[in-house]
Amino acid sequence: MYNFLNISLVITVILAVTVISLPLNVTSQQSKNINDDNDDAALDSDDRKRCPSVDWNGNHKSGSIYSPGYPSKYPNNSNCTYILLGETGKRVKIIFEEFDLEPCCDYLYLYDGIISEASKIKKLSGKHKKGTTFETKLSNILIVKFTSDANFRFKGFKATFDSV
Repeated sequence: MYNFLNISLVITVILAVTVISLPLNVTSQQSKNINDDNDDAALDSDDRKRCPSVDWNGNHKSGSIYSPGYPSKYPNNSNCTYILLGETGKRVKIIFEEFDLEPCCDYLYLYDGIISEASKIKKLSGKHKKGTTFETKLSNILIVKFTSDANFRFKGFKATFDSV
Protein backbone atom coordinates (compact mmCIF):
# COMPACT_ATOMS: atom_id res chain seq x y z
CA MET A 1 0.00 0.00 0.00
CA TYR A 2 2.82 2.38 0.88
CA ASN A 3 4.47 1.94 -2.54
CA PHE A 4 1.17 2.55 -4.34
CA LEU A 5 0.72 5.89 -2.51
CA ASN A 6 4.26 6.97 -3.38
CA ILE A 7 3.75 6.05 -7.05
CA SER A 8 0.43 7.96 -7.14
CA LEU A 9 2.09 11.02 -5.63
CA VAL A 10 4.95 10.90 -8.15
CA ILE A 11 2.52 10.57 -11.06
CA THR A 12 0.45 13.49 -9.75
CA VAL A 13 3.55 15.69 -9.41
CA ILE A 14 4.74 14.77 -12.92
CA LEU A 15 1.33 15.60 -14.39
CA ALA A 16 1.17 18.91 -12.51
CA VAL A 17 4.67 19.91 -13.69
CA THR A 18 3.79 18.93 -17.25
CA VAL A 19 0.67 21.13 -17.28
CA ILE A 20 2.48 24.09 -15.69
CA SER A 21 5.38 23.90 -18.14
CA LEU A 22 3.26 23.80 -21.32
CA PRO A 23 4.03 26.61 -23.77
CA LEU A 24 1.34 29.25 -24.16
CA ASN A 25 0.14 28.22 -27.61
CA VAL A 26 -0.20 24.47 -27.19
CA THR A 27 -2.68 22.70 -29.43
CA SER A 28 -3.42 19.03 -29.77
CA GLN A 29 -3.89 18.06 -33.37
CA GLN A 30 -5.78 15.23 -34.97
CA SER A 31 -8.06 15.23 -37.98
CA LYS A 32 -8.80 12.46 -40.45
CA ASN A 33 -11.42 11.09 -42.84
CA ILE A 34 -12.24 14.44 -44.38
CA ASN A 35 -15.31 14.15 -46.60
CA ASP A 36 -16.40 16.49 -49.36
CA ASP A 37 -20.11 17.09 -48.94
CA ASN A 38 -20.35 18.66 -52.44
CA ASP A 39 -21.26 22.15 -51.23
CA ASP A 40 -17.74 23.03 -50.12
CA ALA A 41 -14.32 22.26 -51.56
CA ALA A 42 -12.63 19.28 -49.92
CA LEU A 43 -10.15 20.27 -47.22
CA ASP A 44 -7.06 18.58 -48.61
CA SER A 45 -4.28 20.94 -47.52
CA ASP A 46 -2.30 19.64 -44.51
CA ASP A 47 -2.48 23.10 -42.94
CA ARG A 48 -6.29 23.12 -43.02
CA LYS A 49 -6.59 19.57 -41.66
CA ARG A 50 -4.62 20.38 -38.50
CA CYS A 51 -5.96 22.21 -35.50
CA PRO A 52 -5.10 25.89 -35.74
CA SER A 53 -2.74 27.22 -33.11
CA VAL A 54 -3.75 29.97 -30.72
CA ASP A 55 -3.43 33.34 -32.46
CA TRP A 56 -1.85 35.48 -29.71
CA ASN A 57 -1.90 39.28 -29.79
CA GLY A 58 1.41 41.10 -29.31
CA ASN A 59 0.97 41.21 -25.52
CA HIS A 60 0.60 37.38 -25.27
CA LYS A 61 -2.28 37.93 -22.83
CA SER A 62 -5.12 37.88 -25.36
CA GLY A 63 -5.85 36.49 -28.79
CA SER A 64 -8.15 34.38 -30.94
CA ILE A 65 -8.93 30.74 -31.60
CA TYR A 66 -10.72 29.11 -34.52
CA SER A 67 -12.07 25.71 -35.43
CA PRO A 68 -10.05 23.80 -38.05
CA GLY A 69 -10.67 25.13 -41.57
CA TYR A 70 -12.49 28.26 -40.36
CA PRO A 71 -14.16 30.16 -42.04
CA SER A 72 -14.84 27.08 -44.19
CA LYS A 73 -16.42 23.97 -42.68
CA TYR A 74 -14.38 22.03 -40.13
CA PRO A 75 -13.29 18.48 -41.00
CA ASN A 76 -14.89 15.34 -39.64
CA ASN A 77 -13.23 13.54 -36.73
CA SER A 78 -11.50 16.65 -35.39
CA ASN A 79 -10.06 16.63 -31.90
CA CYS A 80 -8.45 19.93 -30.89
CA THR A 81 -7.40 21.28 -27.51
CA TYR A 82 -6.48 24.92 -26.93
CA ILE A 83 -4.84 26.05 -23.69
CA LEU A 84 -5.39 29.75 -23.00
CA LEU A 85 -3.16 31.08 -20.26
CA GLY A 86 -4.16 34.44 -18.82
CA GLU A 87 -2.25 36.81 -16.56
CA THR A 88 -1.37 35.53 -13.09
CA GLY A 89 -4.10 36.36 -10.58
CA LYS A 90 -6.69 37.09 -13.27
CA ARG A 91 -9.40 35.08 -15.02
CA VAL A 92 -9.72 34.26 -18.71
CA LYS A 93 -12.79 35.46 -20.62
CA ILE A 94 -13.78 34.03 -24.02
CA ILE A 95 -16.22 35.73 -26.40
CA PHE A 96 -17.60 33.85 -29.39
CA GLU A 97 -17.88 35.91 -32.56
CA GLU A 98 -19.34 32.97 -34.47
CA PHE A 99 -20.52 29.55 -33.31
CA ASP A 100 -22.13 26.89 -35.50
CA LEU A 101 -21.56 23.18 -34.72
CA GLU A 102 -23.55 20.07 -35.59
CA PRO A 103 -26.23 20.17 -32.84
CA CYS A 104 -26.25 16.53 -31.83
CA CYS A 105 -22.73 15.35 -32.23
CA ASP A 106 -19.99 18.01 -32.37
CA TYR A 107 -19.00 19.73 -29.15
CA LEU A 108 -16.87 22.47 -27.66
CA TYR A 109 -16.00 21.97 -23.98
CA LEU A 110 -14.72 24.78 -21.74
CA TYR A 111 -12.72 23.90 -18.61
CA ASP A 112 -11.40 26.04 -15.77
CA GLY A 113 -7.76 25.04 -15.18
CA ILE A 114 -7.82 21.30 -15.82
CA ILE A 115 -9.85 18.87 -17.88
CA SER A 116 -12.22 17.22 -15.42
CA GLU A 117 -15.96 16.97 -14.94
CA ALA A 118 -15.69 19.18 -11.83
CA SER A 119 -13.88 21.97 -13.70
CA LYS A 120 -16.16 21.95 -16.75
CA ILE A 121 -17.63 25.40 -17.36
CA LYS A 122 -19.83 24.47 -20.32
CA LYS A 123 -20.48 21.93 -23.07
CA LEU A 124 -21.57 23.76 -26.24
CA SER A 125 -23.11 22.53 -29.49
CA GLY A 126 -25.46 23.84 -32.18
CA LYS A 127 -25.72 27.59 -32.82
CA HIS A 128 -24.96 30.38 -30.36
CA LYS A 129 -25.37 34.08 -30.97
CA LYS A 130 -22.49 36.47 -31.48
CA GLY A 131 -21.18 37.75 -28.16
CA THR A 132 -21.82 34.56 -26.17
CA THR A 133 -19.34 34.85 -23.28
CA PHE A 134 -17.83 32.58 -20.62
CA GLU A 135 -15.00 33.02 -18.13
CA THR A 136 -12.97 31.06 -15.64
CA LYS A 137 -13.77 31.46 -11.96
CA LEU A 138 -10.93 29.59 -10.24
CA SER A 139 -7.82 30.01 -12.38
CA ASN A 140 -6.06 31.91 -15.14
CA ILE A 141 -6.20 28.89 -17.47
CA LEU A 142 -9.07 28.21 -19.86
CA ILE A 143 -8.92 24.90 -21.71
CA VAL A 144 -11.05 24.67 -24.86
CA LYS A 145 -11.62 21.21 -26.35
CA PHE A 146 -13.31 20.79 -29.75
CA THR A 147 -14.50 17.42 -31.09
CA SER A 148 -16.42 16.51 -34.23
CA ASP A 149 -17.86 13.19 -35.33
CA ALA A 150 -17.63 11.43 -38.70
CA ASN A 151 -20.84 12.83 -40.19
CA PHE A 152 -21.84 16.37 -41.05
CA ARG A 153 -19.57 19.42 -41.16
CA PHE A 154 -20.53 22.94 -40.12
CA LYS A 155 -18.80 26.33 -40.18
CA GLY A 156 -17.37 26.00 -36.67
CA PHE A 157 -16.35 28.78 -34.33
CA LYS A 158 -14.27 31.91 -33.97
CA ALA A 159 -13.58 33.36 -30.52
CA THR A 160 -11.44 35.99 -28.84
CA PHE A 161 -10.09 35.76 -25.31
CA ASP A 162 -8.49 38.08 -22.77
CA SER A 163 -7.43 38.29 -19.13
CA VAL A 164 -9.99 40.00 -16.88
